[in-house]
Amino acid sequence: MEYLFRAWDKNQNKMVTVSAIDWGNQCVDFDDGVGIVSLQMEEVILMQFTGRFDKNKKMIFEKDLVQETYVGERIWEDTKNPATVLQNAVGEVYYAEIPTFDIKLIKKGIYRCDNGNVFENLHMNHYDGLYMWTTDVELDIIGNTLENPNLLKEVE
Repeated sequence: MEYLFRAWDKNQNKMVTVSAIDWGNQCVDFDDGVGIVSLQMEEVILMQFTGRFDKNKKMIFEKDLVQETYVGERIWEDTKNPATVLQNAVGEVYYAEIPTFDIKLIKKGIYRCDNGNVFENLHMNHYDGLYMWTTDVELDIIGNTLENPNLLKEVE
C-alpha cells in the first residue's frame, strides 16, 4: 500500500496535498501552485489516507467526518422493527493504536420505528468504538474537522 498524506497548513488555514515528507528534518513539502513549499512539522497537521474510498470515490483521510445512513432512508426492513432515519449518525475517522483506522461516533442518529416509537440512539452500525474497519459499508464524507469546524458544532 502506498502511504498518502494531506496536511492542514496552520499558517494559511488550508488543506494541502503532501508531495514529500522529510522525517529526518521534520518537514513536509507541497505544491502551492507557484512552486514547492516546505513547512516544519509543527506548522501542519498530517492526515493519512485510510486506503478506503467513500461512495463517491473520494479518498477517506483521518479527521474526515462520515455518515452511513441518510435522512428518510429505510433501515432494518428484514426485522420485526423496520424504521426510518430522521437524523444521520456522524463519525470522525481517526488512526487507532492497534494499528488501524476507525470511526469515533460523534453524533447519534435518530430513527422512528413503524410502530411510532422514536429513538435517539442510532449508531454507525459497523463502526462504533474500536472496530476493525473491514466491512464494505458505503460511507459518505460530509466534511472534515479542520475545514468544516461548523459541522462539529452541529453534531455536538
